[in-house]
Order: sequence, then C-alpha cells, then structure tokens
Amino acid sequence: MKKIILTFLAAFSLSTSFSQSFQGLSYSQYDALASFAANPANLVGSKLKWQVNIIGFDVNAQNDYLFLKGKLIGMASNFDQDVNVGENLNGKPKDLSFGLDTRLPSFSFKIKEKNAIALTMKVRGVLSGNDIDEKFATSLYNEQIDLLSWENFIQDGKTSMGFTSWGEIGIGYARQILDLDKHQLDAGINVKLITNGIVGKLDFQDIEFNLSADSIINVKNSQFNFLGSNELDAFISGEDDETEDFKFAIKSVGFDVGASYAFKLSGKDDYLFKAGVSVNDIGKLKYVASKFSRSFVGNNTNIPGQLILDGSGDYKNFDSIMDILGTRTTPTGEFKVALPTTLNVFLDVRAVKGLYITVGGQINLLSQKKDNPSSNLPTLLTITPRYENKIFGAFLPMSYNKYGGFNFGAGFRI
Repeated sequence: MKKIILTFLAAFSLSTSFSQSFQGLSYSQYDALASFAANPANLVGSKLKWQVNIIGFDVNAQNDYLFLKGKLIGMASNFDQDVNVGENLNGKPKDLSFGLDTRLPSFSFKIKEKNAIALTMKVRGVLSGNDIDEKFATSLYNEQIDLLSWENFIQDGKTSMGFTSWGEIGIGYARQILDLDKHQLDAGINVKLITNGIVGKLDFQDIEFNLSADSIINVKNSQFNFLGSNELDAFISGEDDETEDFKFAIKSVGFDVGASYAFKLSGKDDYLFKAGVSVNDIGKLKYVASKFSRSFVGNNTNIPGQLILDGSGDYKNFDSIMDILGTRTTPTGEFKVALPTTLNVFLDVRAVKGLYITVGGQINLLSQKKDNPSSNLPTLLTITPRYENKIFGAFLPMSYNKYGGFNFGAGFRI
C-alpha cells in the first residue's frame, strides 16, 4: 500500500514588536516548497520526491515606534490602547514593515533525482516605511488629521513609505550541476508572472512643518509625491461601481535565482554543511497612475490656520488644503515600482544526526536614498537550531533586525 504523508506545520513567536516573521521553516530537507521560496536551488536538494501545498499564510508586522505593554493574556481579554500601547520616543527616525504572503495550491516533483520542477502561486503584499521623523509619527498617531494640534517638526533628508501587492505564478527549475563523492553543487531559477495589484508610494523631501502659538502654518519648501495605481481609486473614493474596471492581467515578469553547495558525508545521504546564496524578487511591477496621485511643493508662505477650515469649523478637503499651503499637480501615465528585492544567504551545519543549525541573512537591496521609493523587506539575521527527520521536525528560530531588535519563536512539523 502506498503511504500518503500529511504535513502539519504549527508556529508561534514572541516579540517586543507586534509580531515576528521568522524563516525557521525555510531551510528544511523535508519541505521542498518552503526551501524553494528562500532559494530556488534548494528544490533539488530536498529529500521529498514530490510535495503538494494546499494553502498557507505568513503574516508579519514590526516597527520601532509602537510596542505592546502588559501581559498578553490580559491584553487579549481587555485591550486598552492608552494602557497597552507604548511609544518609543528616543529622538530617532522610525521604520516599519508589514508583510502578507498567501501561498495558493502549489506542487513540486523530482525528475531522476538530479532535476526538480515546481509550480507555485502566491498573493503577496508588502508595506514599509523608512526614516519617518519621530515628531511626524507622533503627530499622526496622536492627532491624526488635526493639523492645528500637530507638533512642530523638521525632517531633513528623504522619508519614504510604500505599499505593493501583487499576485505571482511561478515556474521553477533546479538541477544538480555537480555531484561528486563529497561535493554537491545545485542551481535553480524561478520565473514569475507578475499580475496587477495595488501600489501606493509616498516620497517626502526637505520636510518642514512650522506651527506657531497663534496657529500660523508654514510648510516652507516641503515636497512630496504620492503615486498610486488605478486599482486604488475604488478604495479611496468608496464607489463600488469602479471595481468593475479591475481586470486580471499579467503585468510583468520577475525572477528568483540561487545556488547552493553541500559538503557531503562519505557514504551517507547527508551533508556536513550546506551554504547558499540567492537573489529574490528581481523585477518591476507596471501600473497606471491613480486619479488620486499628487505632487506637492510648499510655497514658503505663512498661512493663518483658519484658512484651512470651512465655515463649520471642519477641515477643508485635502486638495483645498494643499492648494492653500503650496502648489499641487496630478501625475498621469504609466509607472513602474521595484519588487522588494533581497539578497539571501544561509549556512546550514549538521551538529549530529538529525540536529542542524542554520544561520541566514536577508539583505534589502533597495536604496531609499538613491532609488524611487518602494516597499521593501527589512534586513535581518536569523539563527535556527532544528531537529528533524522524515516524520517530525522542531525549530527554534531567533532573529535580529533594527525594527524589533531580538526576536525568537518556535515551529513544529508533523
């Protein structure tokens, strides 16, 4: 009788930020698809002849501004924002990152042990903010749109925020290009068809916001650019009929490429150590500008605060306020935004039979200082001891990044 093995994955994490996305399951000899997502070359190195993934979710959120206080059990039953949420006020710019990865039905299989093929489908979303002025963040969090209650703040340099969501259909191939007694070299590639999605990016430069005691506002020569895709229009305007304009389409092509080297134990189907490098999410997503896209330059004029209020004492609409404080234009046409490209490296060392220690690094390759602002993944370092065999696996991932500091978690596979 043929055996069918069902795999169950469970994972949890503890963190000083909202939550922690760890890569503890990304380098497993018994999960070809998860390892393939981290490095395409790992597909052929898996001990599985075939694998089917029905559905999976990975959600992570982290920042270095807001943090949770108190006992988790108490917060779950009686959450109070004023009591349970704290602000990290150290005078430094703030960063944030949010990611959502939904893995749809996918499969992989080997061909004569030296070749492997995978077909994957995902829906992904990445939100990030870089170098956000602390007073700006404090004003947005505490006062929100009440401009006349904002703090005076000045931000020199470049601040950016970006959100990108997209779907991808990947066709992957990996091959053993060298297989000797003690040495094995694998290489792989994943070609991804990138579908349309929602894009929004906000770029601030030379920000200066001054609010005097008598409610005189001056934004000096502050500049910002907001570019959104036309799929945003229905969400911003709230007009349901605009959703009819959305049509599924393949917008561009992306790539993951990787290689791995294993130093094998003589006479055993295992290695002493394995190292790999990959570059993931190479490519750009095309989109048409939303009708709500805006470019703005401050007019360096002192504006009495009451001018941004209407006769009822409420704030005028956003465009009217921008016209009072400076000059706005509406970008049009087609634009491109970079996918959240990362360089990934790992070293997996066999301590004893079944026990491994993986050291991995994810490095953001998008420069917000030089490139156009786009969503990006944080640079992080992970160390994951794990024990695994064909039936059972246990993982203890630990990671560090500048947003949330040190984080740890646990994962299990049955």
